[in-house]
Amino acid sequence: MYIIHDCDPTLFYFYRDVDDSLALGYELRKYFGDYELIGVTTVYGNHSVDKTYETAKLVVEKSGREIPVYKGAESANDLGIKNEAVEFIINKAREIGEIVILATGPLTNVASAFLLEDQMVDCVKELIIMGGAVFTKGNVPIVNAEFNFWKDPKAAKITIKNAKNVVLTPLDITKKVKWGREIIKLLEEKDDELAKFLADGARKWATFWSILGGFHPHDVISAVYPLRREIYKAEKVRISIDNKGRVLKEEDGKEVLVLLDLDKEEFLNEFLSAFGK
Repeated sequence: MYIIHDCDPTLFYFYRDVDDSLALGYELRKYFGDYELIGVTTVYGNHSVDKTYETAKLVVEKSGREIPVYKGAESANDLGIKNEAVEFIINKAREIGEIVILATGPLTNVASAFLLEDQMVDCVKELIIMGGAVFTKGNVPIVNAEFNFWKDPKAAKITIKNAKNVVLTPLDITKKVKWGREIIKLLEEKDDELAKFLADGARKWATFWSILGGFHPHDVISAVYPLRREIYKAEKVRISIDNKGRVLKEEDGKEVLVLLDLDKEEFLNEFLSAFGK
């Protein structure tokens, strides 16, 4: 199965999340064979799309793999507008016929692809989304919504409504895992240039959040899922998205598979295994 990762990665900031970059690093080492990474598309979110594009290019370069990276939406105002990322998603969907999209940022690129190409509905075999808060509170307190959905609620609504097989990785599961400075040490000890680069780039963020008990590796939890489904617990839930990005549980809503828990030890071991001994 061919995977496109739509993301908003950042590194080297103490105030910008590193989970997209860690997830991308894992994929660059693990997504071969049954699940093949064929491209990375970037979106605004953690930072401007220029910064997320630069970071994605850098992580791919450090991996030594030749994976194309395309710049996407600059803001929610770009919904429904073609850009390099949207065109790549649409073209690969047409060319291959069945793709998997892993979306770990605001859904503007993904929703735009659905709006601009009718075939997307049948060509996306599975859509794995890091977003939403189903049975728990959101991490944007002013509206009680999760960040990615809050950044572009309309895109979240369109994507959930149109995609056939949606797997949601909400805050319900991601808030159950916390990583701190120990993850930096473990990555530094790996004999892998990419692991050491990620450790260096994530150090400020991990050090800052270690004061509060650690950070949540939201997007890594989404990235590991395709390869290690057996370590997750999930439940089918019918949902819709309101105009603030909040997840509503409704009997006539769209049925999605919601990831709710996982084996934390197996999850960490799987992530670290991507970078060798």
